[in-house]
Amino acid sequence: MSKRKFEAIIGSRISVIQECIDNCLRQAQITPQEIDIVLRVGGSSNNPFVSEILQRIFPSDIKVTDVFTSVVSGLAVAAENLSD
Repeated sequence: MSKRKFEAIIGSRISVIQECIDNCLRQAQITPQEIDIVLRVGGSSNNPFVSEILQRIFPSDIKVTDVFTSVVSGLAVAAENLSD
């Protein structure tokens, strides 16, 4: 898939991502300036569009983890807690 085609496909989702972040902040009753660190996890957070949105919204420190295994690690911890 070409970069142009990918951008056309994902482009329609950008406003949805933005709305989700805005809704989350509104429900938490906080501003982006109150966030100290944004931790990018999951493969989709590696997307340049997502990265640009986060950099635009949050003046805080944006950290990148091992995006491909961090979600699985969290799920493993959650699964262990469920088995107790």
